[in-house]
Amino acid sequence: MKYITNFAVGLALTAFFFEASSCKEPVITDKELLANDEELLLGTADTFAVNSFVLRETNVKTSGVGGGVLGNITDPVLGSSSAGFYANFRTTTNNINFGDNLVLDSCVLVFRYRAKYGSNTQPINIGVYELDENIYPETNYYSNASFAIKTPPVAQVNNFVPNTTDSVKVYGFTFSPQLRIKLSNDFGNKLLLADTFSLSSSSTFLSYMKGLRVSVQPGSQGNGMVALDLYSSETGIILYYRNSASDSLAYAFPISSSGQTVNRFENTFSSTVNQYLNNTETNNDEVLPIISGGGTKVKITIPQFDSLPKEIAINKAEILLPLSTVYGSYDSIFTPLPSIGFYRIDDLGLEKDDTQFLNGKLETVTINGETIKRYRVNITQYAQNLLKGTYKNNGFTLAAPDASGARVVLANTTDKNHKIALRIIYTKL
Repeated sequence: MKYITNFAVGLALTAFFFEASSCKEPVITDKELLANDEELLLGTADTFAVNSFVLRETNVKTSGVGGGVLGNITDPVLGSSSAGFYANFRTTTNNINFGDNLVLDSCVLVFRYRAKYGSNTQPINIGVYELDENIYPETNYYSNASFAIKTPPVAQVNNFVPNTTDSVKVYGFTFSPQLRIKLSNDFGNKLLLADTFSLSSSSTFLSYMKGLRVSVQPGSQGNGMVALDLYSSETGIILYYRNSASDSLAYAFPISSSGQTVNRFENTFSSTVNQYLNNTETNNDEVLPIISGGGTKVKITIPQFDSLPKEIAINKAEILLPLSTVYGSYDSIFTPLPSIGFYRIDDLGLEKDDTQFLNGKLETVTINGETIKRYRVNITQYAQNLLKGTYKNNGFTLAAPDASGARVVLANTTDKNHKIALRIIYTKL
């Protein structure tokens, strides 16, 4: 087989990596063509240039999420990112009647932990606010979404550090690790003493209490983020109360999957990142940060791809993306994610994710005695369509496939061990 390898460029990036499904279309249907394969390795020839540029990511869709992201990362290399979320709640029964002579014991907001990113050892302050604006189901909202809130907050937690390992005991029952926030008695009584109409259905309740915002308070400087399971059976607002018939009652208002949840991200870039963002596309960026949640992405172009001979059938194409070593053990602080989003650019300059890339994974290899971490992404279908003329060679972008606050730095330097490489395996027709 023939290999075209190392279409090179310098690049650093902060990214999230995603797994795509396998390409089902066979590259070569006539198996006899494979009998005479030869091997050709084009090393790091400068004539096969990969051009790389850091771009500001547009706001990404963050509504309808099952994981609410909460936290702050104050990163001296790439800048700071804060995340919070909005959610509305529902009743589980119609025509709720809490009874007579009601007395509130407490009102607690509960979220089961789902995952965490970063160290999460530095305390932050978080606040919970009641919404003063509707968030609508089946509406797309983005990472910069903002909804009106009521003040003061219905809860505030200072010096919060997530405990994602220890179980929690409540009234003799043991639960998975969870975040529990005591809400104000005023808010609890608003729910407990609501009128009959407001408690008659989920829709009338949603008009009465539009939802909550959970967010990091300004001035917090943390070192991680957590994802909270918004649709867990343990998640919701829980009223603990008593009435004239019983003194140990509870009612839960869960978050509905038919309702709405929205993550919001705020990014402040470091001078290092802004330096690359301010470059024009006549400059080739060697450090390419990818920051999720409407942060940054990377554009790649390979002009020489058009010079490939047309009398070949591409069997496999991969792009190799080395992680940067400029910042030492940066990747040990902020763990690189297992996959990167790869999006082709169409003739209108729009990003398309319809190319079914697969087998993207983070690997560790040794090159010329040096240990290198890199992503390997299968882009066979994309390369096939370029060769056939189905796609024009407009380049592609690398970005975080989901908004979670994660970051990664890729490298594309003049050092051949730290160049982006394109490897193509093909058969001459």
